Amino acid sequence: MPSTTPIPIRNSMPNPKAMDELAIIRGIPLDEEPGLGALTLPGFLREVTSRFGPREALVFYENGVLHEHGARLSWSYGDLWEHANAVARALIARGTAKDERIGILMSNRPEWISACFGIALAGGVAVGLSTFSTPDELAALIDISGVSTLLAERQVAGKDFAAMLGQLGLSRLPYLTRVVMLGETEFESWEQFLATGHGADPTLVAARGHAVTPADPAMIFFSSGSTGKPKGIVNAHRGVNIQSWRWPRIYAMNAGVHVRTWAPNGLFWSGNFSIAVGATFAVGGALILQRTFDPAEAVKLMAAERASLPYCWPHQWAQLEAAEGWDEADLSSFHFFEPGQNLRRPQKSIKTDWIEPHASYGSTETFTISTSYPCDSPEDLWKDNSGE
Repeated sequence: MPSTTPIPIRNSMPNPKAMDELAIIRGIPLDEEPGLGALTLPGFLREVTSRFGPREALVFYENGVLHEHGARLSWSYGDLWEHANAVARALIARGTAKDERIGILMSNRPEWISACFGIALAGGVAVGLSTFSTPDELAALIDISGVSTLLAERQVAGKDFAAMLGQLGLSRLPYLTRVVMLGETEFESWEQFLATGHGADPTLVAARGHAVTPADPAMIFFSSGSTGKPKGIVNAHRGVNIQSWRWPRIYAMNAGVHVRTWAPNGLFWSGNFSIAVGATFAVGGALILQRTFDPAEAVKLMAAERASLPYCWPHQWAQLEAAEGWDEADLSSFHFFEPGQNLRRPQKSIKTDWIEPHASYGSTETFTISTSYPCDSPEDLWKDNSGE
């Protein structure tokens, strides 16, 4: 059984009169935290590729597993490394500078992952943009973050981003100089974009990735905007990667169960990226990508791909239970899942007795977790400490 000691993050609140109520969050010294690896995104990808090269890193169905033409796409870690480097070469060939902001506006698909790591390999900063954005919201996010290049998908859940960008015009997007888009549009295609990197000097590409430091900015993700307008939050490579290495310890992912993570919510939210991408890759697991959440599709996908870590929000579990095929689906592969916490009624194939982390807290500002008990902590421990 994992340790029941809370994950040791120390939160220090200085004298509010002296610091104007500024909260300073300090973690434990890095040499005291077990399980850490490389602390930059290029280093992280290099490390997991070296360790898990031929293993499956992600699986994706362009048209969905329920569609008659839903062909299965699978990338190994080696494939992911090559695709990410192709993005980096294209960005460098186009003159991308250190710390330049590159936006990603896509559903959960392989290109989102390769773009994110490719931007880091080129020395840039990945900006996760919400596919739920209205035209005005999208203009604000791009403007606030200073995105110069946008890597986008044309159509997501009924939205046509090519049309949206055309309506906004350059006067609303003064810093945006280049748009690359998946799908047929008047903008540069993904294939054309990658082709521009064929002549890039591989020595320069490698040097860019090695030059990134843990203190460099890695990502800009936006707060939810639940109490005001979304705010751009800059996360350094160190913070992003500490969380990626930390989650496997919290979830006890070294217990001999292969991690196959299904997470349908946007990778532009820190929790989804940190757990779905970071934790899964840290242990050589596979990410089961679903473009957007569709309950019936999700049930079929989780069963077909033998998901062991299903990660979504509470209201979505209610939709899954109501979806066609839920009661009959073989979900016996579920392991990192607490039925009593998530389901209103039992599902006959789900037998796991895993207990998810409780009394936990996190935020976009800390790139997810600030404090938590590990999984399988005794109930009396986390209930006593959570005030229940």
